Amino acid sequence: MFGRRSGGPVPRTTRIVLGLMSTAIGALSIWLGYLGVTGRIEGTEGPVWVAFVFGTMMLSVGLLLLIGVANGVGDNGERPASMPWLVRLFIDALGYLMGAAFAIMMGVFAFGGPAGSGGVGEVIGRFAFGFFAILIGGLVVFGIVRAIVRALLGLPYDDGASSSSKP
Repeated sequence: MFGRRSGGPVPRTTRIVLGLMSTAIGALSIWLGYLGVTGRIEGTEGPVWVAFVFGTMMLSVGLLLLIGVANGVGDNGERPASMPWLVRLFIDALGYLMGAAFAIMMGVFAFGGPAGSGGVGEVIGRFAFGFFAILIGGLVVFGIVRAIVRALLGLPYDDGASSSSKP
């Protein structure tokens, strides 16, 4: 796609541009949600909190990319050994926040709201959104529990396997 093979390294410049775009979209969504909640935008219909959840997700993605670039994360996503543990913790927390926001949005679309037509399409859609909400939410919970257990047992923060050391 766009002249390069999918799944390869993502250049630093691309990560910076995507990080700035995601951060701007997230900040704008949160700001619009704030304006909707405070009544400064006329005619807002539906749950305004979705803007906050979506904004949190996009802001997390943008900050993940920008902080990673600023701290030397490589084109393949490998973290340098010299990265401070507090930065690693913050990056992981942003990742969990992004995953949780995504799972919340999908869960609300699957399990919340009034029933529509009740047809096969709605059932399939709700099932798909619900399945992935539970899957992503479970992965977020697993990641957080795993990080806490590793910290309590004094195990190394990373498994020590980076993509640069693999053949």
